[in-house]
Parts: sequence; structure tokens; C-alpha cells
Amino acid sequence: MLSHSQKGLIPFRNGVLDIETRELWPHSPANYLTWCLPYDYNPLASCDPIKQWLLEMLENVHVTDLDILEKDKFETANLKDKRLVIINEATSYKGVKRLKALTGGDRLRFEQKYKQNIYQDSFTGC
Repeated sequence: MLSHSQKGLIPFRNGVLDIETRELWPHSPANYLTWCLPYDYNPLASCDPIKQWLLEMLENVHVTDLDILEKDKFETANLKDKRLVIINEATSYKGVKRLKALTGGDRLRFEQKYKQNIYQDSFTGC
């Protein structure tokens, strides 16, 4: 189905926002918009709660490779207390013991250099 709606427009209950100019226009059939967000546009609205949540999430993320996770005994310590762990694909699938422990709810050992090992019954993420 071919759409004739103009790009760069977001329809709100109280008008149509041009995202380039930040101008709010009145609704018009000429825009060919067949949907509308169920909110009024407010240029003074704050998105501080969303920004705060995003910052918290970014501070609690760890990215690793499956090869590193399996070969480096200290890598699991980097996962402790993280809300999100992203594990990139491995170049080979020789060992997945730690990955299976993470996803299977097994007891994990977090090793850090020159510190006592920490054990956790399962990886909860948050």
C-alpha cells in the first residue's frame, strides 16, 4: 500500500509536530496521517525520568565475547551486578560451560585478582 503521508511529522492530539522545525501545525487532511499519538504535544515537557533510567542502564551493562567468557577466569567478575550482559558470538563453539551456567541458573564463581572469590547461586542480572 502506497503511503502519501509526509515524512518528519508526528501527529499528537493537539496538532502535528514538524520534527525539523519543532513547529506544531493544526491537523489537516493534506498530511494523509491516519494515526495519532494519544498525547498532547508539550514543548516544555521534561524527559528526566527516562534520561535517568537510560543512564542507569548504560552504567550496568557489560559486553564480552563468548571466547573471552570461556577462557578468562576473571571475566565472570565483570558480570556481577550488571543488569544487561551482551555476549557476542564466538569464532568457534569449543566451550560453552560458563554460558550454560549463566543461562541455566547454576552457581557462579566470580574471581578477581588478589581478592577472595565470590560465589553467587545464580546470575540474576538485576
